[in-house]
Amino acid sequence: MAEHESGSENAAAAAPTKPGYLSNCVRAFDAPINTKFAPINTKFAPGKQALLPADLARRGRLGVDALKWVARGFAVFPCRPRDKAPEWRLVPKDKDPDGNPIDGTGGFKKATRDTTVICDWWGRVPNANIGVVPGDGFFVLDLDGHDAVSWFINASGRHGEPDKTLTVRTREGRFHLYFYAEWEIACSTSRIAPHVDVKAGTDGYVIGAPSIHPDGHAYKIVRDLPIAEAPRWLVDLALPDEKPAAPGLPAIVPFNGNRKLRAIPGILSLVANAREGERNKITFWAACRFAEMVDDGLITRRYADELLVRGAASSGLSGREILTTGRSAFNRGRR
Repeated sequence: MAEHESGSENAAAAAPTKPGYLSNCVRAFDAPINTKFAPINTKFAPGKQALLPADLARRGRLGVDALKWVARGFAVFPCRPRDKAPEWRLVPKDKDPDGNPIDGTGGFKKATRDTTVICDWWGRVPNANIGVVPGDGFFVLDLDGHDAVSWFINASGRHGEPDKTLTVRTREGRFHLYFYAEWEIACSTSRIAPHVDVKAGTDGYVIGAPSIHPDGHAYKIVRDLPIAEAPRWLVDLALPDEKPAAPGLPAIVPFNGNRKLRAIPGILSLVANAREGERNKITFWAACRFAEMVDDGLITRRYADELLVRGAASSGLSGREILTTGRSAFNRGRR
């Protein structure tokens, strides 16, 4: 199930579309059928065929299901039938002035939520598999086999079961779990656990249901649920080691004359300048101080985590180490 899946300016996922969107998009099933099937045109011109969702429904379900993924807020693009690779004839690489293909263009980089383009793509290749780009703020946990599933179940048992979320079965014993997170999650392959991959943001993609796997099995949505926020323990594992900073970090809160708040810059300086061998100990001490501020109602838990990351990232600690240390400090005061 590890997809060679791997976004465009069009690919960044927006907030999920309103529920009425899909019904408006697929309602015209009595529209006239375009009986002249258009061959693949390598000089693709979006909108030229002016196909309707009704045309897609008459030719096969995959085009309509591609629109359903758009209704969930994702950008999509066509992959080869019964394959995970892009349908390059429909999403070719861009070319430079000399006519040479430009690396890093085409394929999933042309993912879109434009229904006209999507209708044209699946009108040309009705059995094309559906490539789904998670988009900013979202990621997909790819559990590739029974060992990976067992790991996830055991980890959930230790840390607390995450909220149920949109889940796709790719094959027997293999699943895609969709989550959102406020932290910057990176794509990875078997880094957080063996046979557990992460497809995140606009840098990766997965195959969406009900596409057909190369072995003939259909991808199937087994939990058609809203996408849940990823639990903190999973975010800790999925954060990139080399870049743990959180987006949109706010400025330090006003001191307001409070002694503890006035100490924040000094705490951050100590953490940022900690020497190797002392970093974890000093980071834990700082996390305990921030936990006290949270208990006193001076700052929020989220803001405390952001402060800790701000200081400790400068000392060379990874995102996983920082947040694990912070969680230990907060849990210590609640035993």
